[in-house]
Amino acid sequence: MGPLAAIATCLAAYRTFDGRASRPEFWWFFGLVVLLGFGAMLVDGGLGFDPMGVKLGPFAGVPGALALQAPVSTLVEIAVLSPLAAAMARRLHDVGSSGWLQAPIWTFILIEPAVAYAMPLTGASPAASAHTAGILLMACYALWLVRRLAKPSDPAANRHGPPPSAPAEAAA
Repeated sequence: MGPLAAIATCLAAYRTFDGRASRPEFWWFFGLVVLLGFGAMLVDGGLGFDPMGVKLGPFAGVPGALALQAPVSTLVEIAVLSPLAAAMARRLHDVGSSGWLQAPIWTFILIEPAVAYAMPLTGASPAASAHTAGILLMACYALWLVRRLAKPSDPAANRHGPPPSAPAEAAA
């Protein structure tokens, strides 16, 4: 599957969390998501916003204003969230795993900014140590998950359906 076909497939199946996705389908789409993210950060920076959250933009010092510090990046992230989660679930299905293996990563991505924002309010160094340990643990989990996503496809049909390259009639 070529890059354009892979990207079109993932965008068309943005709500499809069942079935299977081949390695090229997932990784070409993931590459697009990464490029879109970097492009959005460049646009935010060019517009004078602060996509890295270092408190330089027009909303510096405004509590909880990260989305305001990087509006283009935030919009891109919202736009690719569902297609990326669906493609990742299908890719995990393709290697015989549950799509729910991605849940800890998404939970961490959604909760970590709130924890990081609340840490200066507590002023406790044990909280900083726990936060750092959590980030390291999640980084290890992310590496393990990438290994799963990079595995070759199961050649035979599994509980999630036939291999992505197999015709649909093979499932019946």
